[in-house]
Amino acid sequence: MRSHEILVALVNNPRTPVGISMQLMLKLNDKELSDLAKAKGIPGALVSAARRILMAKAHKLEQKGQKH
Repeated sequence: MRSHEILVALVNNPRTPVGISMQLMLKLNDKELSDLAKAKGIPGALVSAARRILMAKAHKLEQKGQKH
C-alpha cells in the first residue's frame, strides 16, 4: 500500500521527469487517472495521456458490453 502511495505522489509531482511519470502512470487505477487528468500544474503530456488511457478503457468496456 505504501509503495502505491509513493507511486501516485511521484506521478502527481510536476518535477518528476515526464518519461518516468508516463511509465508509472500505467499502474494507476481509474480514479487516480481521472484525478490526474483534471490536475493543475501537471505537464500537459501527462494530462493528455491520462485522458487517452481513460477513453481507451471506456471504449474497451463499451465494446465488451455490446458483444453480449
